Amino acid sequence: MAELDLSSLIPVGAFVERTARRTPGKAAVIQGGVTLSYAGLDAAANRLAHRLLESGTKGDRVALLMPDDPSVFAALVAVLKAGRISHVLNHRDPLPRLEELVADSEPEAILTAAPHVELATRLGGGRARVIRVDMPGDGAAVGSPAVEIAPGDGACLVYTSGSSGRPKAVLLAHGDLVRTALGQGALMSVGREDRVSLLASLWGAQAIGATMTTLVAGATLLPFPVADYGVAGLEAWLRDEGITVYVSAASLFRTFIGALGPEAAFPAVRIVKASSDPATSEDFAAFRRHFPNAGLFSSMGATEIGSVAGILIGRDSQVAAGRLPVGRAFPGLTLHVVDPSGRDVLAGETGTLVVRSRTLFSRYWRDEALTAARFVALPDGTREFRSEDVVRLDADGNLVHAGRRDATYKIRGQRVDLAEVERILAALPGIEDAAATVVERAGGDGRIVGHVVVRGDASPRRLLALARAHMPRHMVPSAFVAVAALPRTANGKLDRARLRLAPPPSTDPSEPPVTATEQQLAAFWEEAFDIDGVGRDDDFFDLGGDSLSAATVAIRIDEARGIRLSFDAFVATPVLKDMAGAIDRAGAGPDTERLAPVPRGAEAPTSLLQEPFWRVSRAPSHAWRYTRAAAISLDGPLDVEALGAALDAVVARHEILRTRYRADAGDVTQI
Repeated sequence: MAELDLSSLIPVGAFVERTARRTPGKAAVIQGGVTLSYAGLDAAANRLAHRLLESGTKGDRVALLMPDDPSVFAALVAVLKAGRISHVLNHRDPLPRLEELVADSEPEAILTAAPHVELATRLGGGRARVIRVDMPGDGAAVGSPAVEIAPGDGACLVYTSGSSGRPKAVLLAHGDLVRTALGQGALMSVGREDRVSLLASLWGAQAIGATMTTLVAGATLLPFPVADYGVAGLEAWLRDEGITVYVSAASLFRTFIGALGPEAAFPAVRIVKASSDPATSEDFAAFRRHFPNAGLFSSMGATEIGSVAGILIGRDSQVAAGRLPVGRAFPGLTLHVVDPSGRDVLAGETGTLVVRSRTLFSRYWRDEALTAARFVALPDGTREFRSEDVVRLDADGNLVHAGRRDATYKIRGQRVDLAEVERILAALPGIEDAAATVVERAGGDGRIVGHVVVRGDASPRRLLALARAHMPRHMVPSAFVAVAALPRTANGKLDRARLRLAPPPSTDPSEPPVTATEQQLAAFWEEAFDIDGVGRDDDFFDLGGDSLSAATVAIRIDEARGIRLSFDAFVATPVLKDMAGAIDRAGAGPDTERLAPVPRGAEAPTSLLQEPFWRVSRAPSHAWRYTRAAAISLDGPLDVEALGAALDAVVARHEILRTRYRADAGDVTQI
């Protein structure tokens, strides 16, 4: 394809300004019932950009520790407009991980809002200014800041796993962000009337790419909290919000599709983009069943440079078994598949992907040696990125992803290097040595297994709790294997081939299932976690369960018993025997126990959901997980009496707002 004209690579902020002038009321972001228009997005970004310009210089890093609401997008655009480099932090990460990232990026300021102000202050440590974006700046200008932005200027720091065992940051440039956004927008025909889903978090390259594509096109971005709720509620949300462009990692799409009933359909969706990890022919078959008016956009990219190849596959197309092709080069790029000597390989042969272009600007953060090795300037004025991706060209000239040359894997759409997993595991209390492997599962998904040499308590529950306290979610092993010593080769290196032959991971000894439902449910858990010996006292989340594995189990229960469990049911009854009891009660039918009114004023037992949430709220370290806060600013005269009467009416209508809880001898009642 023809090279992009460099003059078209204007900054993202300029695209936002253009849409704000043309259609100021157009919705830019809709989240949690709050709509932020393009005019509102641009004005909020301008005000915050001017606050950033009060101190600091172009190229300074600015960290974002923000709640999941539209304000984070205004903050991101503000940083870009101010010529600063954004570093979005994941507030769900454990504190040691956040401290490590902040120490590496050394931000000049941290943008934050309730409820993360205290954490931001701790991370700043007096070295970084903490700026609350939920507190307006006095007299802040709203005009666009006069900052010259060049395509090669740094825009975003994105951290991935590093082969050195420590997080590796890529400094994405403005030109790469816009080139990817323009390329994706063109190939998927994203327009202003589109409503684009965002199912990933802004700290990752996938979410940044989707956000930039949407804002550059002047479309509407709609985030959905997959990190908190999994795919529960996603089906209804897609319909209710009129999503036209669905975007997610292929692994998440696979989980979502598997949770749908056979009749579920989304006629409003016209594009399904499955990327980050390879989509398969089985995914395509499932896509055809549920998306009657859509095409499937299969693509691949690299964190270092954004998307590089894509193909729109019509629902009536014939695809070969196995991994779907990821298409041809994006505009402005040329792709080569080379052998170890750098020569192009023949069609059908595998080789390493090399990308060449005049519009490659990104680099590695504070790693000149790695930048020089992977980004090479060529005599003709182009720049070459030498990836670690192994690919081949099919008979139609489309790329097919075939793996990686290094020890990097895609786990739920995130790039994970085993060296970093091993470094963190080995540093945990009581662990003398550690190694990690990845077990490929059906459908192409991988799971991490930690092999550890442990002093003292080697129970999987303890190891899992330690890992969760120090590692981001996508790096936490799904299972652990305790070994006396790690296998080594003759020269002392880790023998990964022998490591993979270690005994399969298993759970702690537990009382075996008793009832038929317990036995059936245990089999489903063992299938989901790929373990043996699940007992009736085992906890779903202690075994490594999350929203995605819950969806897998829920599908099997629905198929076997005709009972559909939501993710809330797993939270309410995480212990196997309790969940089995809930399933039995749900399957007993409405005639077994009739609902009857009870007089109010008397004490009542807590509901199936209330008790576990109440117990969690007793632990200060976990209570914040179920706290949601929001602020609404209204301009105009306030009738205090009317407001008070309205609030009183709400409390009078809903008795749960007049309810307190009391614990007596271990039993919790609601009053």
